[in-house]
Amino acid sequence: MAYRSEKGFLPEDEIWAAVALLQLRFPNGAFTKVKIMQKLGSEGLNEVTDRELLNALLDEGCIADMPPSSGKSRMLCQVSPGRFRLFRPGDLTHPGRVWRGKMSKSLPNWEAIPPQFRFLLGWYELWVQE
Repeated sequence: MAYRSEKGFLPEDEIWAAVALLQLRFPNGAFTKVKIMQKLGSEGLNEVTDRELLNALLDEGCIADMPPSSGKSRMLCQVSPGRFRLFRPGDLTHPGRVWRGKMSKSLPNWEAIPPQFRFLLGWYELWVQE
């Protein structure tokens, strides 16, 4: 069973929303774990989720090109050591993040994220086409 915060927001979705907000402002940017954690805090996205879990997800749990040990989502990719951006179709995906020929999750589900962050899904669809 996947961990959900009391708000019903999956931790990897919280991370995706924080990085999407950063990416919206800096479309070609790549962000450090510290910057992502700061954004999580400033947006109130980490109020409930355990900081250690968020750190684990940022270490490998939701990084597409890293071998998975716990989470298998592909929310981010590492563009250089310690710098991350949102995953884009065509980015390198570690084979461990593919199950039965199906790629793992790379976007939050519409219903799974709070309404104030849903606009990011539409923005993302345009951003990946750039």
